[in-house]
Amino acid sequence: MMLARLAEYSGVDLWVYETKDGRSIRRALEYLYPYPVDDREWTYQQIGGFEVKLFFPLMRRTAAHYQDEEVQSR
Repeated sequence: MMLARLAEYSGVDLWVYETKDGRSIRRALEYLYPYPVDDREWTYQQIGGFEVKLFFPLMRRTAAHYQDEEVQSR
């Protein structure tokens, strides 16, 4: 997200960029969302610590960028 924010200054919109196989910033957040919010258990190897409270500023930043009901309602 920091890279997407910085890219805006160069006229590059990474927020809407999607790879050929469908990967994007938005899809990554949609995938991660249930873990901190719905308290879903992370079943993958955790390499470092994760603080749930750090996820919410990312969601607010995302909601402000995408400006759609699906993201903002979360």
